[in-house]
Order: sequence, then structure tokens, then C-alpha cells
Amino acid sequence: RVCQQPLLKRLEPIFDPLFDDASFGYRRGRSTKDAMRKVWKEIDGGREWIVDGDLQDFFGSVDHEKLLTLVAQRVADSRVLRLIKAMLKAGSYGQGKLFPSECGTPQGGVASPLLSNILLTPFDQEMRRKGYQLTRFADDWVITCKSAAEARA
Repeated sequence: RVCQQPLLKRLEPIFDPLFDDASFGYRRGRSTKDAMRKVWKEIDGGREWIVDGDLQDFFGSVDHEKLLTLVAQRVADSRVLRLIKAMLKAGSYGQGKLFPSECGTPQGGVASPLLSNILLTPFDQEMRRKGYQLTRFADDWVITCKSAAEARA
């Protein structure tokens, strides 16, 4: 945790401007209320059909290598990348044993929410590219549609 706060302060200004407007979770100045206002505005605008989802076990199944590759596209400092890798691989301690971590983000980790948004940005971009009206808060998402046919598509 001691290392994660400075890491967060260094990475947030680099990555937050790249996050999609559909992303509301764990971002300064964005809240669940803001996400709901966006969804209600879309409903009031005629997008009355809703598809919602949850990325099952998202935080527990984060692919470390994929995440590190995304971070490395914007961060060249190998020390920062090694620190993130060490944080991800640190594992957990319980029952007198160390349990290594092969995937997932540290539960309760200060930097974990930012890292999750980095990993989910390509998802947001792909939904936008396909023309979907996405609203995402962490690993929960909603797409508003104008018709049942659009919702089924």
C-alpha cells in the first residue's frame, strides 16, 4: 500500500484523460449518480431498452501480462512497470502461508481501481466503435437501446 499511493499519483494523470466518457467508476469528479443521470438522460431521449451486465470475477481474473502491456504503451519507465508487476504478483498471506497471485488485482489495493480502468478502456472503446450507448461503473455496465431488436443485437 505504501508504494501504491505514489504509483497512483504518477499514473492517474497519464491514463485518466484517455478513459472513455462512458467510464464512471473510480474516477475523480464522476460518481454513481453521474452514471445514473447519463442513463436516465438516454432513457428520456427514447433509449428505453436496457441491456446490463457484470464482468464476472473481473478483479479476480485480471490478466497481468495484458494489463502490463497496456500500461507499457504509455509508461516507458521500467522501474514503474516492475513495481506494478511486483504489486500484481505479490499474492496474499493467510493461514501461515503465502499464496502467489497469477491473475487478478490486489483486493483493496489503492492502485487496483485505476489499473482496472486501464484494462477496461479497450472494452469501452470497442463498444463505442460498434455504436453502443455504454455506461460503465467498474465492472458493471449498461447499454441503452431504442428498440428490442437493437437490445437483442
